[in-house]
Amino acid sequence: MSSGGPKEVGQQVGLEPRGGFRTDVADLLVEGGVRLSLEFAKSLPLFGPLFATAEQLLSGRLDRLKRVEEKAQRKAQGRQPTASERTKWAVLDEALRTDDELVAEYLGGVLAAEGAESDRGVYMANLVGSLDSLQLRVHFVVYRELAFLVQEATRRGRELDLRSSSLLPSLGVSLPTVGLVASLGFTPSEGALNGMDPRDQVRFEQAGLSLASMGLVSGINERPGFEVQVFRDPESNVEVRGSLVAPTRLGIELFLWGIGHPDHDPAALVTVGHDQMAIEPDIPLTRGFLSGL
Repeated sequence: MSSGGPKEVGQQVGLEPRGGFRTDVADLLVEGGVRLSLEFAKSLPLFGPLFATAEQLLSGRLDRLKRVEEKAQRKAQGRQPTASERTKWAVLDEALRTDDELVAEYLGGVLAAEGAESDRGVYMANLVGSLDSLQLRVHFVVYRELAFLVQEATRRGRELDLRSSSLLPSLGVSLPTVGLVASLGFTPSEGALNGMDPRDQVRFEQAGLSLASMGLVSGINERPGFEVQVFRDPESNVEVRGSLVAPTRLGIELFLWGIGHPDHDPAALVTVGHDQMAIEPDIPLTRGFLSGL
């Protein structure tokens, strides 16, 4: 790869600036590591072997970056993203290293959600990068379910203050195990009492407890909520096996960032449109319910 100015190098790697957000991303790329020649990179004793197939590697990584940018544009819903340079670098670093669609969704959301007055997206991008794919999926499933349920409660005349430090620890999101199996992409186990393979149950509990240790979810009134419990569906009064999880303010905030919502106040969850919460590919709802009201 020959050296050159930003425009020339951007053309060589397939990211010729075209205005708007794409210009910013291309400029970041060509001013950073992409300008490092492959010949020099391959001459480095420690890093050189990593560049043995650098042409293919670079092409694949740029496809990942393009995917995140496209998701950011979709989530912005016509708004011009105004993410800070620090946030773009943080997202770029994670975007180049992931092939997971949900991670790309969250990273695109961070770019779309950040306003010009803050660079909190740096923290959010790093938070996304600290979660593995199952942990992030559990987070999305819990808070997308919470959003639907809170909005339904609001339509029925029940106002919930999601800023309240006293409400959230007791506000349970009941997630039926049958729905969790589908939402988390697990294979149903006919021999298991609750329909979830015991090994998958362990994976789910580990993911949930990791989220709890980071303050992204909690158990009900400080009781762990990821092991299987039996509770009653308030609509049908039928016993249901599942997990009972409480939201946190940080967990709600990360969800709002992940869907690209410009308002990060927990109260915004009540008014988030269903189209704003749509992701690709779609993840089914668990058909859960709220408890502790």
